[in-house]
Formats: sequence, structure tokens, C-alpha cells
Amino acid sequence: MVLRYTTKEYYRSLQTTAEQRFQGKKEETGVAELEKSMPTPKTSDKAKYLEYVTYVLAHVPDLYQFYGIQDGKLKYFKYKSKQKAVSEAVNILVNGGKKYRNIKNGNTKRNRRRKRRKKERSNEYIR
Repeated sequence: MVLRYTTKEYYRSLQTTAEQRFQGKKEETGVAELEKSMPTPKTSDKAKYLEYVTYVLAHVPDLYQFYGIQDGKLKYFKYKSKQKAVSEAVNILVNGGKKYRNIKNGNTKRNRRRKRRKKERSNEYIR
């Protein structure tokens, strides 16, 4: 049996509801647009880096107003979900994980009823 934990599954497990709400607030307040139009700081050209610094300094009040205490909470939730995703990936590789269990939710009402009927049918053949 080939065990897989795709990149898509990994990144989907990293998404938290707190992060999604935070992204929504970013778009509502316009901070997402500010960050998209921000020049990159990763450059060796002095003029481009100076452009980045002037842009950031011009928009510092808007950025400081948006980022506050909830940013720390979001970092914590991201860290927690990342640890959970890594743990699930290791669990899949070592034990087969939840994804590859043969018996999923075996004790549901429907499955108990099936087992009971199957047992009754097998008892009928014995008599």
C-alpha cells in the first residue's frame, strides 16, 4: 500500500478559521492591498531598497493601526496548526494515519445495525 500526504493536503490542514477571518479583515480594511503593492525588501539595488523604506514609512500608521494583539494570537494558531499538520504527516508515514484506516467510524448506528442483521442471518443458516 502506498501512503501519501500530498502538498495540497498539508497546506489545507494549515488553514485555520482564525487565519481566514484575519485575511477577511485585511481585505476589508485595505491592508491587503497595501501589502500587495509594497515593493520587495529583498534587493541589492540601493534605489529599490530606498523605495521600499519610503513606502513602509509612509504607510506605518495604517499598518500599526491594523496589526495589534490579535497578530500574536494568529501566529500562535498558525504555529499550532503547523505542528498538527506535521504530526499528521508523520502519523500517516509511520502508522498509516486516519486517512488509511480500513475501519472508519465503525461504531455508527448504521454499522451496528448492519452487524446485527448480518449476525441474525448467519444464525438463521445454522438452525
